[in-house]
Formats: sequence, structure tokens, C-alpha cells
Amino acid sequence: MHRIIIYLTLIWLFGSFAGIDLNPWIDDYYNEWRMGEIILLLFSAVGLILLPSTELRHHRHALKIAALINGCYVLLLIFGIHNVTAYLTLSLNILLVMAFLYFAMAFKKDQVWFNHALAVIALTPIPSIVYLLTSVMIQITDPNYTGVGHNTFSNIRYFNDALLPLLMILWLRPGFLANQRFTPWIFILSTLYLFVFFYDGARAVLLSLTIGILLIMVLGQHKRAALTLPLMTVICAFTLYVVFNVLMLQDAQMHGLARTSSSGRMDLYLFSLQTFMDNVYIGMGAGHFISEDGNQLAHPHNFMLYWLAEMGLMGLMLNLLCLYLLVRLLSYADQLPAWLWVSVFVLMSNGALSGSLIYPISQWLTLMLMAYAYAALPSISTAQPLAPIIYVYGHKGLAVIASILIMLSTYNAWPYIRHEMLSRETDATDDPMLINRAFGPATWQHNPIIAWPSESK
Repeated sequence: MHRIIIYLTLIWLFGSFAGIDLNPWIDDYYNEWRMGEIILLLFSAVGLILLPSTELRHHRHALKIAALINGCYVLLLIFGIHNVTAYLTLSLNILLVMAFLYFAMAFKKDQVWFNHALAVIALTPIPSIVYLLTSVMIQITDPNYTGVGHNTFSNIRYFNDALLPLLMILWLRPGFLANQRFTPWIFILSTLYLFVFFYDGARAVLLSLTIGILLIMVLGQHKRAALTLPLMTVICAFTLYVVFNVLMLQDAQMHGLARTSSSGRMDLYLFSLQTFMDNVYIGMGAGHFISEDGNQLAHPHNFMLYWLAEMGLMGLMLNLLCLYLLVRLLSYADQLPAWLWVSVFVLMSNGALSGSLIYPISQWLTLMLMAYAYAALPSISTAQPLAPIIYVYGHKGLAVIASILIMLSTYNAWPYIRHEMLSRETDATDDPMLINRAFGPATWQHNPIIAWPSESK
């Protein structure tokens, strides 16, 4: 089953980066990506349900941690806000945990095949890279050209956040990428991926990469082998960026790296903290994130503050659990490839500065890399006590419930998702079930985690 899901992932990623309309019955590409992710999550839930119970019971610690996370989501389903927005958001989050469990266990027993599959996944953005570079070359010869972009990625953040985990895979070099004859190609692709980050002024991504490089310098094993290629590509990519700036003079379309503003993040951070203080116990409710005057502010670009604001004490528990797992990962640093454990820190750092853990493509790729990191941990001793069978049945039962819930809530929202009937200018409605393009639901929104119309007034 996991191989089928990986093949579907490859089709989904390549189609997304190539701008292929895989779902012509959906009007918007972002909605297509989310629908594709939900389909993959449903397949993953089926895979988890079909896994032998004995195999699951060997992963006692993973099951306990998943139970803690899903327990928070179940409590929010019971005691939190009851509407389609919340059901979509929470069922999606539960299925993400289930998918992690499934892949972590499936990849552990099929690691050789998955190493090669992951290497192929790292190459899927090539169509978008070619599209961007072609546009850049045209712009150099014709400064009035305005067609520079990232194909169907209407927001540079969607593209940059999806590209970052793929760069991590290139530097990790799994499968056939470990062959030295591919080093020049990895260097070229890495340079192009990094040039995109410089070109777009992706400060959150570049800061996260800097954190990763510093971690290897301080804590990594075999520092020279781990850092030689990445540092060379950083230098080369930045040189290309400077050359392009010189060629374009003041007409460059890129976003400046030297921006001093927080791009509104500080306002979002402060409002998130204030929202948590006002709703300490249960939070403001899953899928609801608005400004004080009811206007759209989008998600807070920080997954930790998002958890606090929307989930209250449950979000605080998730944050503490996340920090605990990162500290535990450090204890395995000397037993894992440097760019494997560091990639987790890089992706989590980016999630604390952007919406990468919310946007569908980057969310799915982050999940895959984290599952790969778990699968690479030292083998579990057969002498270790097995997890109680209740953990196995509980997770399988919850996977069934979450799958049914997300299908029902998606079906309920489908007419509005498909047609996007309303716009930000036509939000006058008293129907609490009518989904407005600017106000929800969180699972689908381009800038998700916003309130429904009737609750935002």
C-alpha cells in the first residue's frame, strides 16, 4: 500500500509543479493541492488499518506520543466549536498523525526502495524551476516583461515552503543520489533551488537553513563532508543572485532580502498571544483565526502560536511535546546522517516563521521527511515491551472515524469549495453554513485559519 501512495505522491507533486490541472472540476489550484493531500491521507489511513497489530505494537513510544497528540484533537472535537470548519481542521490533523505513524513503520521495513523514491521526489520541482528561469532570462533581455512567476504557485510562500524539504533531500542524498556521479547534478539543482530563495527574498527559509548549517557546525558529525556541498551551493546561488541584481539594476521584480519589516508577522504574533490569554483553556476553536476588528489577518505564520491561540491548553501541551521530541532527536544526532536530523530542525524552524506546516504540499513533504527520519532511527529491540493492544485498536478506530469525518465535512463544503461562490467583497450573509472565500474553512483557505462569516462580524 505504501508504494501505491508514494506513486500517487509523485504524480501529485509533479502535476502541481508542472502546472497540470489534475482536478479540472475544482476552480483553484490551491484547492486542488488540498484535495490531493486529503486523498493521500485517506489512503494512508487505510494502510494503517491494514497493518498487522503485532507490527504496530513494536512501536510503543510512537503510539504513545501519537495517542497524546490525537487525544488533544479528540478533546477539541468534543468540547470545542462544532461546525464544518472545526471538523475539517481537526480530522485533517488527526489523519496527518496517522499518516506519520503509517509511513514511519512502512518505510522502516522497505527502506531501500523508499530511499530511491525519496530521491525521485526531490526532482519533481524541476518543471517549475525551468519555468522561473525561462521567465528570468526573458526579463533580463526585456525589463518590461511581467510574466515572471512560479507557474501555478500564486504565492511565493507556497512554492518556497514546498521547495525547502526537497532541497533537504538533495543534500541528504538518499538512494541513487548517493552515487558520486550525481554530485555535479545535485550541485546544479541545489544552486537553482537556493537561487529561487534569494530571488524571492525568502527570509524565513534562508534563516532556517542558516540554523541548520550552524547546528551541523556545532553538533554534527563529519562536518566537512556534510557542509562542503551545501556551502558551495550557497555561495554560487548568492553570486547568481547578485549578478542578476546587477543586470537588472533597479528593475528587478524580486523581493528584497534586506527588508526590515516583519511583513505583518509581529502583529500576528502579538494577536496570537493575546488570543491565547483570552481563551486559555480551550482556545478560540479549531479553524478560527481573525483580527480583533473582524478583518482577515490570515494564519499567524508560526505553528506554535497557532496551536496556542486556537487550542489553548491543548496547544500548550502540543508545543511542549514538540520541544521534547526535538531534544530527544538530538540524542540520536551521532547515529543519523547530519542532514537527516538537521532537516527536521530546519523544517520546524521554517514552520515557526511561515505557514509551511499549513500549506498542503509543504505540509505533506514535511510529514514524509519526518517519517523518514523516524524510520532511520536505530532498530527497535525485540526485547522491548509491546504496546498495549488498546493503543492499536484505538488508533485504527480513530483513523476510521477521522476518515469518515473528513469525507462528510468535505462533502458538506464541496459546493462552495468547487465554485468559490463568494468573494471578500460579497461577504454579507447570515447563513453559518455558507463558506465564504475570504473567511474559511481553515482546511481549504489560501490564507487559512480564519473565521466563518457569521462568527467574524
